[in-house]
Amino acid sequence: MKCKKCKREIQKDFNLCPYCGYRLVPDATEIRVPEPKRKADGSYFAQVMYGNKRYTVSAPTLDEYKAKARDIKLGNVPEDEAVEFVSLGDVIDRYISDKHDKLSARTVLNYKSIRENVLDDPAVCSVYAIDWQKLVDYLSKTYSGGYIHVTWALIKIAMEYSGFSVPSVELPKANKRSTILDDNEIKVLLEHIRGSKYEAAIILALHSLRRAEIRALEVEDIYDGFIHVNKEYVPDEYRVFNVENKTKTEKSTRKIPVFVDRLYEVLPTTGRICHCNPSHLTKAVKSLCKTAGLPECTPHDLRRSFASLAYSRGVPERRIMAYGGWSRPEVMYEVYVRLYDRTSKTDAQPLKDYFNFTATTSEAQP
Repeated sequence: MKCKKCKREIQKDFNLCPYCGYRLVPDATEIRVPEPKRKADGSYFAQVMYGNKRYTVSAPTLDEYKAKARDIKLGNVPEDEAVEFVSLGDVIDRYISDKHDKLSARTVLNYKSIRENVLDDPAVCSVYAIDWQKLVDYLSKTYSGGYIHVTWALIKIAMEYSGFSVPSVELPKANKRSTILDDNEIKVLLEHIRGSKYEAAIILALHSLRRAEIRALEVEDIYDGFIHVNKEYVPDEYRVFNVENKTKTEKSTRKIPVFVDRLYEVLPTTGRICHCNPSHLTKAVKSLCKTAGLPECTPHDLRRSFASLAYSRGVPERRIMAYGGWSRPEVMYEVYVRLYDRTSKTDAQPLKDYFNFTATTSEAQP
């Protein structure tokens, strides 16, 4: 080897350069080691990297910890104590690969997009070394709260799949859009779209169908008074749109009664009901709502409107969940159902009648 200072050839077993005196092997006190954490019993511990492997170092005092950590940095470690280096990218890639056939193509595409774009830099880091809260805070500077929630959900499920525990973090608030039409506004919309080429698609959205389900639905899927939802029109992992013969989740494969008889009048003779690009459908729905004097809605907002309408009309919870394909009631209530403000007085009337009757009865007694 060569001396870094005088550039002369030196034997490997020298600690100092015999020509200029330069220290070839650093002094132990000069070696930097990770700052340790302190346990409840007062001892110190941390994980130290050496040769792409991670070692857990623990000692009762800070000086002993530093001595052990420096020793590992110099290569004096038992092999059986090493923790294999695993990157965040490896963990996510493994989850996507193993679950590829069980996830929808759209979900795989979304996960790959997050992995390649949002987590491009953090993906090379060891899962043992990541400060998760710092990672969330770092991503929050660039991405919206809602997107951070989706990203964290992927990290968490991928880590748990590989057997790693993930600590709780404080996520930024997601700004949830909640444009929901009430029952009167839905009637206005249905009247306004009569004769429009998007009429059938909008009626289907008001039956709780997702945009991808509307795009894949065929006339032959509507029979016996029911809309049979069993496929989606979604992009594959190469961003090419195709009809996929499975729905987003197991519960999404469902049949929904035809509530609007007008649907039968506007259906084509056969084949696909909606032929427009999914993004064009969203723009069209927004435009039609605007010209009708209503809040601008997306097809998914109409799906929310259906849930709220059904709830306000007293449809049992399990029926609403079955129609919309929701597997958990908390998701339905948190994201989709909104109580109409103008019905709050009507909803409160039974309690008012009860308490007023009770008060009147009490006063009448001698």
